Amino acid sequence: MQSAARQTLSDIRTIQRLESYVRCARAELASNPGDELLREFIRINEALIKEERARLLSVA
Repeated sequence: MQSAARQTLSDIRTIQRLESYVRCARAELASNPGDELLREFIRINEALIKEERARLLSVA
């Protein structure tokens, strides 16, 4: 497998891991809706996921 392909797979796994963190954070936020720090964590990670997806699509 080429280096670029390995890097792409690694990037995809990273995005999937971030998505899992966000899902867990959303579940936690449902039980504690006033947690602004958690809300910010979700917002930042969703933006990062969006950027990383766009980056991957641009190189594909």
